[in-house]
Amino acid sequence: MKTLKLGLLALLLPLVGCRPSVTPSTEAYAAWLSDLTNLNAFAIAPAQPVTLLSTYDRTGGNNDWLSPQSFRVGQPMTVAELKGPGVINRFWLTGIPDEYQVNVTLQFDGEKTPRYNMPLTNLFGGSFPFIPPLAQQLSGAKYCYLPIPYEKSLKITLSTPPIWKDPRPYFQINYTPLPGRKIKSLPAPDHFSPADRMAIEQTARAWTNMASDAADSVLLCGAPSNLTIQAGANAILYAGSGPGTLQTLWLDWKTIDPEEPLDQMLLSRALVLRIYWDGATMPSVEAPLGDFFCNAIHRRQFASLPLARLANQYVCRFPMPFKKGMRIELKNDSSKSVRLSYGLSLGSGPTTPTTRYFHATWRSAVGTGKPFSVLDAPGPGHYVGCYLVCIGMDGGWNILEGDEHIRVDDGAREYFGTGLEDYFNGGWYYYGLFDLPLHGLVDKFPIRTSQYRFHLPDPIRFDHNFVMNWEFGHGNTSKGYMSSVAYWYADQPRPAGSLIPSLESRFPPRDPLSRYAIMAGLFELERLGYYDEARQRCLEYLAQNPDAPERAMIALREVAYREILEGYPAVKTAYAAFKDATYAPAIQEQAELLDWFHQGTNRAILTANANGRFKVYWDGQLMLDGDQPLALSYRGIDATPGTHQITAEVIAPDRPGPFWLRVHVRYAHGSLDSDTTWLSAMKKPDQWPSQNASTGEWTPIRLHGLTPFMSYWNFQPNALISAQSGAYYINPKADWNPGRTGYFKGTAVILDK
Repeated sequence: MKTLKLGLLALLLPLVGCRPSVTPSTEAYAAWLSDLTNLNAFAIAPAQPVTLLSTYDRTGGNNDWLSPQSFRVGQPMTVAELKGPGVINRFWLTGIPDEYQVNVTLQFDGEKTPRYNMPLTNLFGGSFPFIPPLAQQLSGAKYCYLPIPYEKSLKITLSTPPIWKDPRPYFQINYTPLPGRKIKSLPAPDHFSPADRMAIEQTARAWTNMASDAADSVLLCGAPSNLTIQAGANAILYAGSGPGTLQTLWLDWKTIDPEEPLDQMLLSRALVLRIYWDGATMPSVEAPLGDFFCNAIHRRQFASLPLARLANQYVCRFPMPFKKGMRIELKNDSSKSVRLSYGLSLGSGPTTPTTRYFHATWRSAVGTGKPFSVLDAPGPGHYVGCYLVCIGMDGGWNILEGDEHIRVDDGAREYFGTGLEDYFNGGWYYYGLFDLPLHGLVDKFPIRTSQYRFHLPDPIRFDHNFVMNWEFGHGNTSKGYMSSVAYWYADQPRPAGSLIPSLESRFPPRDPLSRYAIMAGLFELERLGYYDEARQRCLEYLAQNPDAPERAMIALREVAYREILEGYPAVKTAYAAFKDATYAPAIQEQAELLDWFHQGTNRAILTANANGRFKVYWDGQLMLDGDQPLALSYRGIDATPGTHQITAEVIAPDRPGPFWLRVHVRYAHGSLDSDTTWLSAMKKPDQWPSQNASTGEWTPIRLHGLTPFMSYWNFQPNALISAQSGAYYINPKADWNPGRTGYFKGTAVILDK
């Protein structure tokens, strides 16, 4: 990586975009917070320039972190030195493990003693005013959307550990210079007024209520409308003369005939939404319906600020002003007739000269060694976000190493990313699904992701043109598929510029990895309690893979999801059917185990897997042993109410790491997982493995992470729900090298009700 002097981090990439929706006074901090919840601000032309401070590799390589040559390990690292007045809108960071106990200082307006001097974790959700979900550590990275205004200057400094193995700190800071404005710097934590403190807490609560807010918006639409769209037909949902503003649009659909397993996938792209403004002949919004609502291919519940998928509705709350009229159409390109329910609410027309027209552009491409084009639009306008689907089909995760490149006004301003998931405020190929008001990961299977980000506080303005591309992996070397919806506003109705092919060419090519990725993808859904969606994925898998050897096990797992959703009596007969001798022994065993579990209240199922040769003991008795990290070991055990001891030993293998252990217990009234209460030792304890093996050098364990891992994602199918998804995998904090045995112990408290 080209050497970067820390002062050169101020060689920033000037972008224009963000604007406070109201003018903050010199007295109140609360006014800044409206940019985090004010939906109407999406449609207002940005007035102030936004700048990006970033560690992207200036040589064009993939070393998008701060080079150790740019700072001295053990000495303070200056992240930013900004001249005021201005405000930081977004601060994203990764690559600094919490175990290093780094401190951050925020030094305002030349003050000698920094106003904030605290652990780095406090800046990202650990203390007031930086409270979740406005700021937190999530899915591999840290982010902060709490506005940080500064009157004259702001210097951000991080301490660095005296010993730092392979340092790779990544940063992105979006901030807005506000020349000529009279503003106050962020107060110290104990200097916020009661009104400002309340505003921060209310904004944080608002960020946790996106689903209920979307549901309330649906109620304001009144009674739903219903119509049938025949196969191949086009339906007009609304046509009227303006002016006005479309405030909420919701809809849902079902096939007229009984739904088949693949209908959801088919109709997500067979139904195409088109919206026309002011009598235009070309739509300004044109996208497959599923993609528009961040649900390409699969249905998935989520809730962001402008878009949501609730239990029964897709909801859009992007403000869509128009002056002369609006027409909404839905085209059914499938061979199935569809029953549509929908509703909308209208408000007054544009109220300011800077109000703009909403646009949405859909694109897709298969990797051919060229960047993927998300959007190329004429100005004036401003970009407010995108939804991106990314599928790698070459067995590696390189496709997520691709960076976004935004080129504004013929290159007058450019933006270079540091990695695909970084743009969406994640890191390290993500750790777990999440959905937040302005960013989210709604789907993750190896090796595929779908994610969104909305630029409410930091939109990107363009006066002449806007081009956004994404690399197909670093250097455009990955084989795979991408599709996107770009959301943007323009000064007048313009063609969306979508490139929508015929229906047969509208879907990703067959993914050769999909058969082997099914389990890791199901784990992601289980962690959020989305068992209905996981069951639907099993049904889709069975329809797509009629000859797969693991088909029967996936069918049994689908029944196990039904048990969670409907209760054991509803699936008792189905379990019995899988005990038939025509099925493979593993299928018979697991069907028998699931049935056995329900025959007594003191019965439990103990499961484990590890990367290494392992043994697991329950109250000192050997219960499980194995040596296959991708296979699950399982056994029925007696789990009388009370306290039990679980111990385990794992020999680190001579194969790629990371090395880990995972233990799960399902009992009548709940479940238990290996977690942070467990301890580890690298020396064999006395009296091992009996219940008296309490002496020894026991130390707290370290959470390794959530599956899938880089090299470990194609887990063997089984029917034991949540056995591999409920918590993090664990390993010792000490060095754990091949051939060395790690010892673990934990306590299981079995409740009787």
